[in-house]
Amino acid sequence: MQQRLALTEMFSEGHIQDLLVRDVRKFHDSRGGLSELFRHDELTAKFFPAVAYTSSTKPGVTRGPHEHVDQADLFCFTGPSNFKVHMWDNRADSPTYRNVMTLTAGADNPKSVLIPKGVVHA
Repeated sequence: MQQRLALTEMFSEGHIQDLLVRDVRKFHDSRGGLSELFRHDELTAKFFPAVAYTSSTKPGVTRGPHEHVDQADLFCFTGPSNFKVHMWDNRADSPTYRNVMTLTAGADNPKSVLIPKGVVHA
């Protein structure tokens, strides 16, 4: 309990600067579905992805927390399940340093989340 109190004193709920959350639209027809995940015209060049990959996580498994010092991450949550995404600003020079955000994204709320370097995510 003592450790939990110390963490709540260090962090506070709030917006994280440069974090970008956007809706992912799903288009369906008789052949299946399609969703746009990344567009050059929606991001500044400093956030263009260097790598793209897919990942799946089994129910009850947690990934992270981790952060990158040299790259931004772009995650797309479209389903088939929902995910709780925890992020906190670990950039000492950021006006939102130590702010924490949590969002639920996936099948019921498709989102893409651009996480800038220095923002811890799990």
